[in-house]
Amino acid sequence: TTDPYQPKVVRAAMGALARVPVVEMGAADGLAALRALGYRLIGADARRGESLFAVDLTGAVAIVVGHETGGLSAEVVDALDEFLALPMPGGAESLNAGVAASVILYEALRRRS
Repeated sequence: TTDPYQPKVVRAAMGALARVPVVEMGAADGLAALRALGYRLIGADARRGESLFAVDLTGAVAIVVGHETGGLSAEVVDALDEFLALPMPGGAESLNAGVAASVILYEALRRRS
């Protein structure tokens, strides 16, 4: 959750706010709207779910990434269809939320190309 028009967010978006629609709503309403549109809801969670490489990321898919400290809320977890986890060889526990989301979205793009 963030303010999409906060100056640091606007700078980091590098112009995307002028090209990508932004919708603001609560998690429950947002997930219900996505489900009504036919999206499969997949949560990213380092402690559960199949490897990113085993999950189907094609078709109408919404990837839900939780807060770095608390992860996905119980309300969100209950609304999701499945979970994925990034393979983390070695002793690393997890990546920060932004990096994890970037890796997942890039892998989804790669599979669709």
